[in-house]
Amino acid sequence: AKKHNVAVTIVGNGSNLLIKENGIKGIVIKIEFNDINIEEKEDKVYIKVGAGVKLGKLARDLLKKSIRWI
Repeated sequence: AKKHNVAVTIVGNGSNLLIKENGIKGIVIKIEFNDINIEEKEDKVYIKVGAGVKLGKLARDLLKKSIRWI
């Protein structure tokens, strides 16, 4: 892309992305970080969520482990 002077745009899940009617010029790279890592240590729960995880999936996974947030 750099060699041919073509624009590169990197997007995630796209849920907060607005695009003009004529689209995005150049190359669009969609990244998907869909990992959810839930680790329980002593009396704490650590949750690491990738940028591409949909909120509904996160909620279901936490519900399966009986984890809720306030």
